[in-house]
Amino acid sequence: SKQDESAVYEGLEKELHASGQTAAIVGTLESIDQVLTRINTRKVTVAPLLLTSGKHALQDICGEGKESVVSRLRVGGREVCFIEKGLVEYESIRRIYLEQLEELVSKFRL
Repeated sequence: SKQDESAVYEGLEKELHASGQTAAIVGTLESIDQVLTRINTRKVTVAPLLLTSGKHALQDICGEGKESVVSRLRVGGREVCFIEKGLVEYESIRRIYLEQLEELVSKFRL
């Protein structure tokens, strides 16, 4: 549900803050209006939490259209850097996925 999804993102943000990443803001495209009101820095790095950096990330998040996240951030005069990497491009994330997959497969072995 949307409420569960929201709680996951809030939890991730709290963990990032606890680890010292106090400027991190986690949100979704649906919550972008609230996210934009919380940004109080001139320089912003956008890092999508998507498995791959596909059409969704390239258009809706960093696209040139006026409704993209990056475009909306730039309207406020911010300098925006976009990380064009999907989560599976990080070794540590791939390792987690593989471990989870191995665990799942082992449950179904006869």
